[in-house]
Amino acid sequence: AAQIFYKDKKILHDKVEQMLELLSIEPIRLRKGLSLSGGERRRCEIARSLMCEPKFLLLDEPFAGVDPIA
Repeated sequence: AAQIFYKDKKILHDKVEQMLELLSIEPIRLRKGLSLSGGERRRCEIARSLMCEPKFLLLDEPFAGVDPIA
């Protein structure tokens, strides 16, 4: 969906960088999904949800399994 929303690849790349920084997941950017912990997967899901700048999100326990200190 983000590739359709952001047709310009530069803008898409910048938005991905912004989401990685916002959710502090830059270090896992090159890892495969199956190698991520549950909390890291949850952060990736949240980042993916925020990519297209929705007006609101309906979340069911979005921080379950996410380390509060991280």
